[in-house]
Amino acid sequence: MIYAIARDITEIVESNRKLNQLAAELKDANDKLFEQASTDPLTKLKNRRTFNEELKDLIVHTNKKRGFLSLLMIDVDHFKTYNDQFGHPAGDQVLIRLASVLTYALRVSDLLARFGGEEFVVALPETGEYKAIEVADRLVVTIQKETWENRPITISVGIATLDFSLPVSTFRDTDFSTRIVEEADRALYRSKANGRNQATHCSQILL
Repeated sequence: MIYAIARDITEIVESNRKLNQLAAELKDANDKLFEQASTDPLTKLKNRRTFNEELKDLIVHTNKKRGFLSLLMIDVDHFKTYNDQFGHPAGDQVLIRLASVLTYALRVSDLLARFGGEEFVVALPETGEYKAIEVADRLVVTIQKETWENRPITISVGIATLDFSLPVSTFRDTDFSTRIVEEADRALYRSKANGRNQATHCSQILL
C-alpha cells in the first residue's frame, strides 16, 4: 500500500515536471513568434507595424503630460543606385550597419524602427522642435563621417514635432500618429529635393 502511494506520488511529480517543461517550451515558442512578428528580420530593429502601435501609446502618454514628441524620418540617399552598382547583399550590409550606428547614437528611450526599404523612423520622447533638429543634424554628420565599404553613405532626414502644451484648438485633427508621420515625410521630401545629406523640420517649409 505504502509502495503504491509512493509510486503514485512519484508519477504525479514527474507528470508535473513534464507539464512545467512543456509550459516553458510553449512560452519560449510564443516569445519567438512575438519577436518575429514585431522585429525586422534584417536589421533586428522594430518593424513598421510595431512602431505604429508603440507610437500611438507614446502619443497618448505625451498628451497626458502636455509634453513634446518629435519624429525623424530617415532615408538612405541614392540607395537604389547603391544596390544596382554593388548588389543587394552589399545593400543589406549597409542597412544592418546603419541600424547599429543609429542605435548607438540615440537614447535608450528613443523608439527606432525600420519603416520599410531603406527608410528608418525614430520617435523622440520629450523632445521639442529645436532639440529634434539638433539630433537630426548630428545623425546626418555621424553617418557622413562613418567609413563605409564601397562608397560613402549619407542620409536625408525629415522632422516633425507634436507640442501638446499648445491649446487643443490649435490642432486640426486628432489622428496624431498619422499627422506626425506625414509631416516628417513631407520634410524628408524637402531634404531630398534640396540636395540630400541634410535634415529639414516641417516648420521650415514655406507653405
